[in-house]
Order: sequence, then C-alpha cells, then structure tokens
Amino acid sequence: MKLTKNKIIYEKNWKNVPSKCLAFVIPETIEEIQKVVRSNELITIRGSGTSLTGGCTAHNSVVIDMSKLNKVIDINPNKKIVVVEAGILVSDLNTILETSGLEFPIETIFYGVETIGGMIAKNSCGSREIKYNRMMNWIDSLEIVNAKGELLKISKSEMSDFIGLEGITGVIVRASLRLTNKKKKTISILKSNNLEDIFKANSRLRLNQDISSIELLNKDISYLLGLEKKYHLFIEYENNEGLFKEQEYVKFFKLKNKAFERVLGEGLFYIESVKIFQDSIEDFIIYLEQNSIQYFSHFASGVFYLCFHPTQIDKRNDTLRFAKKINGKIAYNSGFGITNKEFLEFGEKEIIKRIKKRRDSEFKFNKYILLNPLDFSKEKSKDFEEDVNEDLEKQGNAKDKEEEEIQTTLDTDEKLIETFNLKTQKQRIELSEEEKEKVKKLAAGFFAGGKKEE
Repeated sequence: MKLTKNKIIYEKNWKNVPSKCLAFVIPETIEEIQKVVRSNELITIRGSGTSLTGGCTAHNSVVIDMSKLNKVIDINPNKKIVVVEAGILVSDLNTILETSGLEFPIETIFYGVETIGGMIAKNSCGSREIKYNRMMNWIDSLEIVNAKGELLKISKSEMSDFIGLEGITGVIVRASLRLTNKKKKTISILKSNNLEDIFKANSRLRLNQDISSIELLNKDISYLLGLEKKYHLFIEYENNEGLFKEQEYVKFFKLKNKAFERVLGEGLFYIESVKIFQDSIEDFIIYLEQNSIQYFSHFASGVFYLCFHPTQIDKRNDTLRFAKKINGKIAYNSGFGITNKEFLEFGEKEIIKRIKKRRDSEFKFNKYILLNPLDFSKEKSKDFEEDVNEDLEKQGNAKDKEEEEIQTTLDTDEKLIETFNLKTQKQRIELSEEEKEKVKKLAAGFFAGGKKEE
C-alpha cells in the first residue's frame, strides 16, 4: 500500500466544491485503513463518489478510496444475513445473492455504482421506501475504524452515531445486513396529461401492499426518455399483476432509472433531493410546474429529485426554501454534505455536534461535511481558529466566482460523468415502434375516472 499523488479525480465533485486532495490510497484490507488513519491528520472517505452535495470532497486531506474492500464475507441463508465489506456495490451484492434466492431490497438512483458504505453513510432509502424503508432498518451491526485507528464493532444501540452521519464519525469498513427473499417483479406504466389523474392514481395504488414502488416522471423527462410528453407513473409490483414481465420488466426498469443519466446529459447538474409529506405533495408539484422546474420522483414515498442548470442558483435556493416552508426534508436521499448543511435544523445540528465531539473531536474525518470546525472554535486554540477562518474565507471567495466559472464547471462535470460510465448524449432513447405502441396501448385508460386521451 502506498499514498498516490495522481489525484485529480479525487478533487472533482458534481458541484465543483473547492477541493484539495493531498494524496489518496486504495486499501485492500482493514489493517491498511488503520495505518492510514493513524498516520494522517485529515481523512476523506470515498465510496463511488456519487454524492450530490460534496459529501466526499477532500480538504487538504488524504482520501481513502474504499472500492477494493468489496468482498462478501459470509452469507447465512437460514437467518437471511450477509456480512459484507463497505466498498461492495449493492448491484454486485444482489448478483451474488441470486443463487441463494435472496436480495438486499434497497435500490437507489445510483444502483449500478452505489456502495453499501455510502448508502449507510447517507441512510439511503431509494425507490422502494414505501415497502422497505431506509438503510437503518436493514443493518444488524457495523465495524468501523475510529479516529485512533482502532477497529470497533458497533451494536444496534450505537449505530445512530454512524448511519446517516456521512462519514464524519469513522470509517465504516464492514456491515452485517438483513436480507429478504427475492421476489418476482413486474411493472405497469400509467400516463396522463392531467395532474389530477396522477394524484388519484397515487392515492389508490399506495394502498396495495404488493406494490414496492411508484415512480413519477414529469412531461419533459418522460419525453427525454423516449415516451410521450405526458406524466408517466412506473408502478413496480412484487407479483404478476404488472403488465410488463420478464425481459420487458427489465427493459422498462432500466428505462425509468435512466432519468438521472439523461438529466445530466441535458446539462442539468444541480440535482437536489427533498422529501415531501403526502398532504403537501400537490402544493409542491404545482409550485414546480408553475416555476418550470424539472423533476422525477419516488412518488409513493414523496421523495423528489429537482433538476437545475448551474445558472439557476437562485431558483434552486428558492425551491429548497419553499420545500422547507411546507415541512419538507432537504437532502433526504443524498445527504447534506457541504452544499446543503445550511438546511440542517438547529436541533439536528446540535445532536450531530455532540456525536462528533464524542467520536471525532479533532475533525480528522470528512472536514466540513455537515459541520464546520468553527462550530467548536470556543474549545480550540487561537491558531486553530485562525486556520479554520482562513479555510472558510477561501471557500467563500471560490463561491463568489461561481458564475464566472460556469463553463469550466460544465466541462469538468462532463469529464466526471464519463468516469462513472454515464453516457451523456443529448438524443432521446429510442424504443422500437412495437415497444412504443405497446406502451401507448397498455398505459392508456388505466386511471380511475381519468380523462380521455388527447
């Protein structure tokens, strides 16, 4: 193991948050992680680098890339438990589990590249939240490396110090996860020009316990994916009730999951996630429509992905403030990271500060994620406080120049997208004429009391 200096990729992130990587290491064992932690003052932990909020941004730190800690340690089919290293991709885990007839049920928008460690750090939920809730509900125990380089096993009573804390309290290295029986899945697609139809369908379908997800694509994103320019609902069943089965299910499952990729291809790089409670969803969608904001949604659970161009900072901020005004939860499925920590509630921030002080009072892990060292400045030396203020001033200056650097941002993000094998062509995905006709026929007229097709 060695610290490596060819580190440009580790200084890139979706929103070009100022970043400085001193070196990076890709450990293959927990012992290597312990050595790195013991011998370095500042550590940034990185899984696949998919954070939308600067959650793995380096700040004069050594980056620990977890990608090679990707093994399945043990599978217990009888207890439906699997022990994995934190760098394993959830998609790879489910491929391995197929022979056991089991699966890990949480599926996120980054399903093909998201690591288990990253999902734990953000307490991810994904599209199937109405049935399977969040990561916290599927973890039996964790193993972490703390700020002293010690390997600790974390019980359920302590796990809230790490799940959803975005890596600021230690390096998650292993997890014991609960599994479920792998179920046959099918999909139906419903469409309408009318939002009222969409709201009625969602209210009715959410009561069906065999439905694991309801995904909403707005008109423009539907069109971007090769569908008609109408609202589309993708309903996933865990039985044979859906109209698309077997290979057709796979095709349309992949199609709706390409929304994020296509949005990036259109240059909409500011993507924010918010959670809106059911009684406020209609008001929120009306706001989005009136302000021409593109979106797609885990509709049944009220999680929305809002899409902005880098020039739309004011619109982005106004929309997040509106979401908060109607009691929405900001950064619900993407983490607060650096760019959204201003939206933390005071009570949440105070709890995080207490946990951080207990687990990593010297700010060794993920500096500036969720909190600033300045939050603890009264307990630090004058020299330390001056150093913190200097760092924050540099960030502020960089932010002031954001508009001047928009084109640079676009160029950088295009390269970053390529590193994740996300194809950024702007053309629409073409379905065959037969497939288009089948979607058109099957999706028409499924809404109770729906309006006649235009």
